[in-house]
Amino acid sequence: MNNNTVTALDYSPAHPWYYFLGGIVLPPKRIKNLIDDSGRESYRAEEFERLNRKAEPQRSESLRLMKDKIKQDLARDISIYRTVVRELNIERGKRSVSSPFRMCDDVHTSMSLKYCHIYNDLLHLKYLENMASKQMDLFVL
Repeated sequence: MNNNTVTALDYSPAHPWYYFLGGIVLPPKRIKNLIDDSGRESYRAEEFERLNRKAEPQRSESLRLMKDKIKQDLARDISIYRTVVRELNIERGKRSVSSPFRMCDDVHTSMSLKYCHIYNDLLHLKYLENMASKQMDLFVL
């Protein structure tokens, strides 16, 4: 028997259908754990490496400012994520399972986008923290 049933497990939380099909909402700590296990690198790594090549004290100041900016972005994204989670819960309570039309709503797309924003913010912070923990050579011979 061929079973063509699609479930939330067939998609990642970065995809709107994950939420449409009832996928669980991941808290930010769980998203951070996924990053720690992923081995992925920030897509902004090249930009961060340029900052890292600056001479001290500009290097440390630039990295700190970048990290502070990303922390602000993360806080904003988590706040919006919580709002969208509430909207998703309301939508899930109203949706008719017997509806002949099965398509994602804006809330599902918003969830996937906010998940991606949080994922990337955390990935950037991890990269910057790893970079900042490495002491630059004070004297190059």
